[in-house]
Amino acid sequence: MISRPILNSSIILKHNYVLHESYIEQYAYDNEFQDVYASLRQGNQIEELYYHVHNRLFYHLGKLCIPQGERNNIIREVHTSLIAKHFGVGKTIANLQRYCYLATHV
Repeated sequence: MISRPILNSSIILKHNYVLHESYIEQYAYDNEFQDVYASLRQGNQIEELYYHVHNRLFYHLGKLCIPQGERNNIIREVHTSLIAKHFGVGKTIANLQRYCYLATHV
């Protein structure tokens, strides 16, 4: 078996500014993030939840929060990327979760 390095998912995320703008727009309407995001944007601190906003992007424990409406798209993009290789959906999601927060409840 040939071993291949796991693509750092952050490479795909870091350079995709179109996605970033889409995320910023969606945080305000995302059922999981909207309340916390609005509170942080108003300058309130919510330290016990470990969220913060940096350059209008929303993070949890240092991981970029992915809005519900974008999760399938980002999984598909990372999974099918020419530089990512094809590890299967399970490994793709596990790798993505190293850099992204795919919440189910906030």
